[in-house]
Amino acid sequence: MEINHFLFIASYRDNEIDDTPSLVAFLEELKRKDITTTDINVGCISRRDVSELISDTINLPQHLTKSFSDIIYKKTGGNALFVTQFLQSLWDEELLVYSLECNVWEWDKFWMMLVCLWQRR
Repeated sequence: MEINHFLFIASYRDNEIDDTPSLVAFLEELKRKDITTTDINVGCISRRDVSELISDTINLPQHLTKSFSDIIYKKTGGNALFVTQFLQSLWDEELLVYSLECNVWEWDKFWMMLVCLWQRR
């Protein structure tokens, strides 16, 4: 059976590629065999994008989530994966909670800032 078209997608952090010898060997083998590859560098998202992501995620207007989004942007540097992981950790730690009484997401800014400071160490 001959395969004429094949799509393979791999995701890796370019600053960690040297730590993965098998990936380096695989990429070199593709080049050696003249297989066409396309590298797509996915950078960080902007402060505004983080603000939109937070606003959409917790279903509140951006002007109400600005301070919350600013803390998350400073903590994550705009890395979209880190933004979602940090939101998950805030929820896990009950620093981001849904109030059934008010029908809205709430967060404790003071404790969030302490968590950010503590996690930097």
